Amino acid sequence: NAPRILKLNFREPEGPVPLPASERAAQSGTPHIFELIPKRLGRDIIYMVSELHYVRVVTTNAEELILYNLRDAIKDISGTIKGFQTHRSYWVAAHHITAIEQRGSAQSVTLRNGTTLPVSRRKSSQFQEFLDTHWQDAGPRS
Repeated sequence: NAPRILKLNFREPEGPVPLPASERAAQSGTPHIFELIPKRLGRDIIYMVSELHYVRVVTTNAEELILYNLRDAIKDISGTIKGFQTHRSYWVAAHHITAIEQRGSAQSVTLRNGTTLPVSRRKSSQFQEFLDTHWQDAGPRS
């Protein structure tokens, strides 16, 4: 009786039922994260940073905080954009790296937009291997 009293409509929708965004993305070959990022941001991701249960995606156009987890975002775009998780909270796109700085045991990367991000000591040697094979910028390495 509750549905009738509340005047709820439980009829089946007409036509095909739309697929969830993650399944649509899988079928189209587009990473799911691009379904979540507003179109105004574009797809040229510079870096991503984890903020609790959100990911701040910074592109060449703007930045946006989206409800997504960094680990899943990295997994999503790994076949589309070459990049590296420099720290537990940061992922950078290889083609946006302009310089690497070493100060004592601390290492950091500078990106095309001027942002400097840390490289954790634990990931330092893996990051160097990544740069040796994927960094195409002819810029100086410090």
